[in-house]
Amino acid sequence: MKLPSLLSILLFFIIAGQSLHSQAAVGQPAQNFTIPDTTGTLFTLDDFSDKIVLLTFFASWCVPCIQEAPLLEDSIWQHYPQDDVNVLSISVQDSIWQIDNFVNNTGITYPILRDRDGSLFADYGFSNYPVNLILGRDGIVEYLAGGFDIAVFREVIDSLRAIPTGIQDDNAPLENLASFQLIGPYPNPFNGAVNIQFRLNAPANVTLSVYDITGQSIINLNENYNSGLHNFPVNMLDHASGIYIFKITDGRATRFGRFILQK
Repeated sequence: MKLPSLLSILLFFIIAGQSLHSQAAVGQPAQNFTIPDTTGTLFTLDDFSDKIVLLTFFASWCVPCIQEAPLLEDSIWQHYPQDDVNVLSISVQDSIWQIDNFVNNTGITYPILRDRDGSLFADYGFSNYPVNLILGRDGIVEYLAGGFDIAVFREVIDSLRAIPTGIQDDNAPLENLASFQLIGPYPNPFNGAVNIQFRLNAPANVTLSVYDITGQSIINLNENYNSGLHNFPVNMLDHASGIYIFKITDGRATRFGRFILQK
């Protein structure tokens, strides 16, 4: 039996390592790509680095993909300013005829790119359709899931745009936003603790609510604070890695933020 050469073994581990490294994960940079649309125009992901991007992989024959497309059109593509939020839809192993038929049946107008041989889909580590990723302006994957939930997409995108989400109470008094300042969330990658830091201009009772990516409230804390700089320590040891949205209010002003927990 002929033994594999040292060169063959090295090449195997290099290729395998590249494949594993390229698989998408929340909190990691999305793999760059350059692929064409149906007219042959090339699109490069890095060209959208200053925008929030909803990246969706689909196949023309996939029933959930057909259901998702009009919702992406109406609730994401047409809802947000396109100089700030973009939708890039990647068709996997479809012909131009199949893509054109998909567009005609769904009425979508956002860009459709062609992963002609499915290699990009494989490089991202996916196997089922549809798959949706939301990338921040820095190209980091903030959300990744199979299937689709438009309400969650909107919450994540709104949090990335630093505007109130659907989690916000309708009666939040937005006219007094100067009553306190949110400094930022500081996740600790070693023990799952998160410190949410804020500055109060006057003594106040402060409430913190933390939501998972589905919008479900998982933590509620309430404390009285004097004016000055404070921390809200949040124990996330019992919660999985992922993106979380939080709301902090002193009864007069409300701030929203997000943090990525990576254990």
